[in-house]
Amino acid sequence: MQTSANFRDIRIDLGREFAEARQIHTDPDINAVLTRLTHQRGVRKGQSPPQAISTIHKSKGLETRRALLVPRDANNLVANEKNRCLLYVALSRACEHLTLVVPRSNPSPLLKL
Repeated sequence: MQTSANFRDIRIDLGREFAEARQIHTDPDINAVLTRLTHQRGVRKGQSPPQAISTIHKSKGLETRRALLVPRDANNLVANEKNRCLLYVALSRACEHLTLVVPRSNPSPLLKL
């Protein structure tokens, strides 16, 4: 299997991902679970990996040099206070470069300039 140089360092730990998914599924407070998992990951690794594919919730509290954000359309990213705060978390992860991919059709009102 050929691997792009950009993704060569990415490792997927299916066992850990499955265990984390079970925690998320069984706990009624998803924000508490995601915060706990993010903290555990930070303690386990000491820092975020150089490249990772992540949800916004999992990236909370982490920083990276570069970030690519692919938000959803207006039907899925409704303009409300909760999503506005979540978008802020996503936009503030990158220290140097942020790339934002905005859908041409039906973008979220939160993404309109």
